[in-house]
Amino acid sequence: MSGGWRQPPDEGRTGSGKLLLGEVRTSLLQHSVELSRPAARDLLQLRHGERVVSSTRPNQQVRSAGLLTGVDCKLPTGSRRTVRGVGTVLAQAVLTEGRLLQSSARVRIGERGTGQRRPWGHYLARPGTIEPTGPVADEDLMDGFLGAPSPGWLDLSAIADRLLADVQTRGRLDGRAPLESSRTRLLWTAALGPPAAHFTIENDTLRTLRLTLERVDPVAVAAFCEDLALHDWLLTTLLQLIERSGLGSASGAEPTRVLRPAVNHLLHLWMPGARLTGVLAQAWESLETSPGLTRQWAAAVQRVRDHLASQVSHATELFDRLQKTPLANGVMTQLVNNITELGDHQPAIVGAFTRRELRRLSDLLKELKAGQAAYDGEDQDWLLTLTHSAATAIDAISTAVDIGFWSTELGRRYLDAQRAAVRRGVPVRRIFVLQSSDQRAAERIRRVGCTHRDLGLNVRMVAVRDLPAWVRRPMSDFIVFDHAISYEVQTDQSGSDDSAGPDLMVASTLLVLSEDKVARRRQRFEDLWVIAGPLDGEQPVNGDAPPDGGDTPSGAEPTP
Repeated sequence: MSGGWRQPPDEGRTGSGKLLLGEVRTSLLQHSVELSRPAARDLLQLRHGERVVSSTRPNQQVRSAGLLTGVDCKLPTGSRRTVRGVGTVLAQAVLTEGRLLQSSARVRIGERGTGQRRPWGHYLARPGTIEPTGPVADEDLMDGFLGAPSPGWLDLSAIADRLLADVQTRGRLDGRAPLESSRTRLLWTAALGPPAAHFTIENDTLRTLRLTLERVDPVAVAAFCEDLALHDWLLTTLLQLIERSGLGSASGAEPTRVLRPAVNHLLHLWMPGARLTGVLAQAWESLETSPGLTRQWAAAVQRVRDHLASQVSHATELFDRLQKTPLANGVMTQLVNNITELGDHQPAIVGAFTRRELRRLSDLLKELKAGQAAYDGEDQDWLLTLTHSAATAIDAISTAVDIGFWSTELGRRYLDAQRAAVRRGVPVRRIFVLQSSDQRAAERIRRVGCTHRDLGLNVRMVAVRDLPAWVRRPMSDFIVFDHAISYEVQTDQSGSDDSAGPDLMVASTLLVLSEDKVARRRQRFEDLWVIAGPLDGEQPVNGDAPPDGGDTPSGAEPTP
């Protein structure tokens, strides 16, 4: 990908270097929020007393002072000739909009020597310049620098990487970036020649740039390469996020979850060539023709925004539907607000717990829509919530599984909830079913029943042995709330010693909404209510035949 343009004769800086080699590393600052301008200046104060430069137009950018690293090593050559270079590498850190961090290292290839190494004072007087100790062609150096490196060669990558790591690991940063991203590298060369730019994407993280100019200004060229590296990183990261999100193939909220950080933290940073003037602005325009970074960026951004807009439209539709349901009492809005305010700063276990509870709530609603919801073991929430929510009637059947229940914490809370229901005018009826002839069990149930009666509940009691044949079927606990939903428990036997016999345990809890099933539970309760008697009297026996002379009462279910 390349482009050419004409450079006006009055541009350039007299005495500038003939050949520049450089590398730019770009990454997301490892911090959860954007740094303010003062905080950014403090972060890039890498040496005490060194001047940090900052600007706010056209965007906020902070640049550290230049850091010099002395080198005495082989220079990279495409021909693999051994040419030694001595001098210093100039490196700087740049932070844009408090979010994108770059380390930039460059050298100017100075005068070719005669094989003699000069005193260090000579090289320190020429910062950012390396002088070859022997003759070597610029083209040979560019080919070697942009090609495969060899051990012992000039390594700007190590210098740039060390500077980047030094800034990223400073104690002022919390180490929590708002999104996952990769570092990118731009290797670049700038030499004298007809104005042209050749930009190549070598692999997922490496790019190369060959730049030729009629005059070479090291500061301006380095700024151009940093700008190109920054915008290439933005485009690369956005495309990676789109791919990672599964946009176009994945459903649900996952694409939105992955892409939203890009909208919040990246999209506003796209400002290509805003700091460039003259011939280097023309160089950027040539790159807009090929490879056309801005065209690809605009297409990717539009795709992200279209997806988010569709999600907003869908969310608006759902909200409108919610507003028309009986649930539109502010609870759902409060739930959404609380979820969003929980924030990403919570420990991972809090997020995992919240997601699991929300998933459980979603599954419950789905099961209720299907007509029946199940819970393994004894429920702790449904019973109390339904009792507090009842407005018309509560009809309950209690069997042997209830004997020890009323002395538990849940039993006491349930009893309090029933008393509150009675106080707000909801009639509560309960039938205690005695399944054995054990007088001690009967007396215990009678005492529990008296407690219920004293709290205002309408209580009756019946023994299975006294039931007529047409109503004598296996018993199970259930509670019908407002004639609309049945709360039921299914029991299992746990082993115990032979003298005591098996103990009954709650194996699962069901919520039944099916109109037919609830109607059968209601009929079952009414049949038992007619037969049952008061706690302190004899249970009446209404005969061995059903009232209508049939085999079973009208509407009664064959099994509980």
